[in-house]
Amino acid sequence: MLTVRRASFQDQTEEVEWPVFRVVFWSGHGDSLAWRAEECEITGADLDEALDWISTNGAGRRYSLWVAVGNPDGVTHIRLQGRDPTVPLDSTAD
Repeated sequence: MLTVRRASFQDQTEEVEWPVFRVVFWSGHGDSLAWRAEECEITGADLDEALDWISTNGAGRRYSLWVAVGNPDGVTHIRLQGRDPTVPLDSTAD
């Protein structure tokens, strides 16, 4: 369910001017074994530029778009758009 509340940037401790985007182009259909993933990293772009690149280079394929945030244990992916078709819809519910 969509929820909106007022927010303040006063609690901000850091800002990333140029995020690292990761896109996964999906080819295939059906069960999880039939899908193939092509993963790309986009840097030096804002969101509109990343979406333009995906549109130009995606060849009509389904995709999922993420922001990659480094952390001490590796990388955290924050989903912006799309989803992994190998993961059942009900497994991502809160």
